[in-house]
Amino acid sequence: KYWDGQDCGECTWTERTCLIFPLLPLVLSPLLFVTLYWGANIQSESWGSWRYGMSAVAFLLLNHYQMTSLINHSNIAKGGAVTQVFEAFKFSENPWSLFNTDCAGFRDTTSSMLLKTIAPIVVLALLLLTYFGTHLLAALKFPRFQAWDRDTTMNVYFSLLFTFFAGIAAMSLDTFKCSNNPNHISTLVSDQSILCGSGDWWGLVAIAVVAVIIYLLGVGGLFSWVIIVAPNRFGLPGFRRRWGFLFYRFRPDVWWWGLLFLLKGIGTNVGYMLFHLGVEQMYFLMAILAVYSGLLTLFFPWRLRAVSALDLYTNLALLFVCSLMGCYSYARAEADESVKDGITIAIVVINMSPLFAAVLVAAHIMRYHLNPATKQDRFKALEQLSPSLTNFATADLAEKARVIEGLDEWARSYLFSALHIISAEFDGLSLKARLTSKSLLSKSSLSGSQHLGDHHSQDAVKAANQGSGDNHHNNNNNNNNEGYPNRTSGLIYV
Repeated sequence: KYWDGQDCGECTWTERTCLIFPLLPLVLSPLLFVTLYWGANIQSESWGSWRYGMSAVAFLLLNHYQMTSLINHSNIAKGGAVTQVFEAFKFSENPWSLFNTDCAGFRDTTSSMLLKTIAPIVVLALLLLTYFGTHLLAALKFPRFQAWDRDTTMNVYFSLLFTFFAGIAAMSLDTFKCSNNPNHISTLVSDQSILCGSGDWWGLVAIAVVAVIIYLLGVGGLFSWVIIVAPNRFGLPGFRRRWGFLFYRFRPDVWWWGLLFLLKGIGTNVGYMLFHLGVEQMYFLMAILAVYSGLLTLFFPWRLRAVSALDLYTNLALLFVCSLMGCYSYARAEADESVKDGITIAIVVINMSPLFAAVLVAAHIMRYHLNPATKQDRFKALEQLSPSLTNFATADLAEKARVIEGLDEWARSYLFSALHIISAEFDGLSLKARLTSKSLLSKSSLSGSQHLGDHHSQDAVKAANQGSGDNHHNNNNNNNNEGYPNRTSGLIYV
């Protein structure tokens, strides 16, 4: 038997065997890896396409319901319908919840914690088996088969960790989330039978410390470091293949937005450690969502504007859900049953509404990018505006200054943003920081690729030669970097 959170259930014979878990995940994982590898193999020039827009919509929906599942960790007595809805999206935070691991032998908290901790390592082992399997098939001259690239394979693995980082943070910090009881004894939120500070709890702490070191400090620190050094290495093809998942969703001048996703996932879980009262936890989470929403409104970081609007909507929906969750703490038992029912309905409706918003955004993306009439309208507008751009470019500086000073603040902001983009994409120069693969590689950038294990030095040299626009020959000596213009790759300034 197993405990589903409310009642005891009977394990089926398939659940008691290894057919469902772990055999089924082992069989399906190569199919998942192949799909992710195909998606990660698209060039950076296509990052603004509708396909990547749809990928961003799916990513936001998954992140929204990860946050929903994390809200369910709060120390608030929720309505039955709310708990059921929140539990339904537990898979977004913990994919293993799709399988009945209790019946597979992981009933106690210690074994369950060990399973969650080693899960990313098991995924890495399966991915490596798939990677070497492709090389074996390629060596055997399997028809129409190509060995996987190492950088793209790493992209597949680390993109999974980035996508589920909020859930990984929740797993790593779960042992430190305790709740107070009326008898003044603190118990573990995920298992009320374990007293915080007891011997069993300290055994879990040892596992949790390892998880924090590997995933939060190790993987989280690696992602942060890659985002920080990206301006100097984005021009390297190998770097983009390996770490593109950190950047393809966001605008080139807001490439660092992935850091906020990491902080958001960690901060949400830290609130459950710092505060034991459910209301305090909700207020802390609301503060994180409010700050994130404010920055989102200021930068609108996603490559597609509709996706930025969807991100804002999902965060506002979570803000409303958190505020309504706090009402459960103040509603009295019998007198306020009707109030509780109203709160429950509101929470369920608001929490599910991003699904419908995502459908509208997806339809807009498809129409904007695939409708021939929309494309024709853009080309007509470009044709009509080109003479004005030429006139502006050839005007003297005093006339340009007069026009700009006559604009309001918003118009000046849009104008200079457009000029920054044109300057960066056409000339490789800009006053504003912006990631681009079109700038030339410097000597330091080429040598810096070695720090990330970039074994595609020939690709980097080729990219540098193509970007330079000259006919300089290297005499087949890739170690000679003479003749490369001294420009940085990725982040460009005047």
